[in-house]
Amino acid sequence: MISAILAIAIGQYPMKISVLELPDPGAETVAIHAYLWRDQNLTQEEDAWRVICDTIGINSTTYAADEVSFFGGTTGVLPRVVSAPDFLRLEVVSTPEKWRESVALAASLVAQPNWRSNQWEEREKVLRGSVDDPWKFALWPKRPWSSEALQVDEPSSVHSRLLDKGGLRIVVSGPIEQGLVKEELDRVTRTWAIPEYRKVSRFAEETAAPERQPYGVSTFEMTGRPIRIGENGSGAQFLAAIALGVGKGASIWQTVRERDGLAYRVEGVFWPSRSGFVPRFLMLRKSEEAELKFGGDLIAALKESASSLDVVEFSRAKVMAEQVLMHPNAFASVYVDGESPLFGLPHDDVRWRGLLNGMGLPSLPLARWSETLNEVSLDDFRSAAVEMVDRAEIRITRGYSGLD
Repeated sequence: MISAILAIAIGQYPMKISVLELPDPGAETVAIHAYLWRDQNLTQEEDAWRVICDTIGINSTTYAADEVSFFGGTTGVLPRVVSAPDFLRLEVVSTPEKWRESVALAASLVAQPNWRSNQWEEREKVLRGSVDDPWKFALWPKRPWSSEALQVDEPSSVHSRLLDKGGLRIVVSGPIEQGLVKEELDRVTRTWAIPEYRKVSRFAEETAAPERQPYGVSTFEMTGRPIRIGENGSGAQFLAAIALGVGKGASIWQTVRERDGLAYRVEGVFWPSRSGFVPRFLMLRKSEEAELKFGGDLIAALKESASSLDVVEFSRAKVMAEQVLMHPNAFASVYVDGESPLFGLPHDDVRWRGLLNGMGLPSLPLARWSETLNEVSLDDFRSAAVEMVDRAEIRITRGYSGLD
């Protein structure tokens, strides 16, 4: 309490830390995930967010780079940072004997980056690098990065604002007794404070998707409302999105690709956001001058399919849902960051539950969520599919005709 009062007195804010402990007595390692979430995707903060995502994890005001390798590599796996438009996650894998040191390291790397030591100005070449894959650009379109309008202290100011608004979220899974992680973090961070930062105008604009993309490929996307896992109707919505977009038996494949021949690359994904998992149905095709009509064709095809789903598609959706959740394959479609879907990797369940926690949802294990989907009725499934398409938004990002 005294440290919090002193922090406020000198123009700082007390650190907010939330802890999700997932005891797993049989685990051989400890998974530690530290999250920084954005409260808004503001245009004026986009360049700073790119810097934050690129530099966090290198060192902190407590740990030098060589100490990060030493304390963060007790299992031979170095700390890993992944990001998405709405969040950043730092992952550390620890031995059970060294979990306290590793938890402190993860928290410090995300909450106390050493901006001066990171020297992000020298990383401009990396930050300016463009996405050279039309599919990756479609998933997370990034406008060209520029340091020209970025003040030197802007990344640290944005970082402090995000810490103050959303706090630091720590998720730990392993053979650790319930309550010990929170106790340790309370001890380690009791003197930590968030530096003062520049406030954001209430008139600040949310980041808009680019109107063009630098390829000879155009993206047509239909986006449904976020699915809030575990809430009423979410199971039917999840299965509806599977039926419409995931796998070769999905509507978007069978109608848009096979029947109508509109595009070769069509796919549905579940995209992580602070509001839930967003069902996105994407069609990529070669750019041409008179192409806007294909957006209407995409909507029409999926509306037709949604209104005619039957018990066969319902059964297929349940089987495919279990696959993408529990046994991901070539049609892995549930993204847990801006690059990676669930793919049967170690600690995928921890990533899933950590995301649900950051979305303000119950941290249901993957296996329990998969079982819950068996309780969905055919009528609810059909209704969810029709409503998903009716309420979806369409976005077209045009490429340039003639480019490869």
